[in-house]
Amino acid sequence: MGNITIESVKKIASCSFIDNDLALIDDISTVFISSKAYYMRCFLIVICTQGQFSYTVDTIQQTAHAHNSAIVSAGQLIDKCTLSTDCKGFAVLISEHFIQEVLTGLRDLSMVFPVYLNPSCIQLKAVRAAGNT
Repeated sequence: MGNITIESVKKIASCSFIDNDLALIDDISTVFISSKAYYMRCFLIVICTQGQFSYTVDTIQQTAHAHNSAIVSAGQLIDKCTLSTDCKGFAVLISEHFIQEVLTGLRDLSMVFPVYLNPSCIQLKAVRAAGNT
């Protein structure tokens, strides 16, 4: 079994990318899809705009029609991918490292604005102030 990574996708698909962190495939119908099973080593979001595609994730068969999306997490096994002849859509692949950096950034941001994320800070200060007077 192989692995799907941003780096491997850059080699087989025409896509826009930012290093090995993020890739955008603007037409999924141009990507060669193998029937071989692969482990996802990144997150995959596919949005079908026309037609349909089917795939199996961890042995569970799924089908997405026009205006549906599919999300596959890193670490999952994906295989049996097929596209209808009229299938159109786009895909975004996001590395685990990039997701971790974003989440760390959100946590750091929450430390900068604790009042907005935790209104009990204001209430606690108001109680203390009322008790001291």
